Amino acid sequence: MWTLQKRVLPQHTDHAGVMWHGAYIAWLEEARVEALVAAGLSYAAMTNLGFDMPVVSL
Repeated sequence: MWTLQKRVLPQHTDHAGVMWHGAYIAWLEEARVEALVAAGLSYAAMTNLGFDMPVVSL
């Protein structure tokens, strides 16, 4: 198991300082790519091998 630590920056929040829900989408994609890297793979290598990795549900 691995973790991805992120710092919540001002642009990730609304005017009340609450994390904006839309920021999670980019972070989920980053986590997915980093999980591949941690496994010794890359997104580009996977797609070059013919694997598509669409997000079909959130």
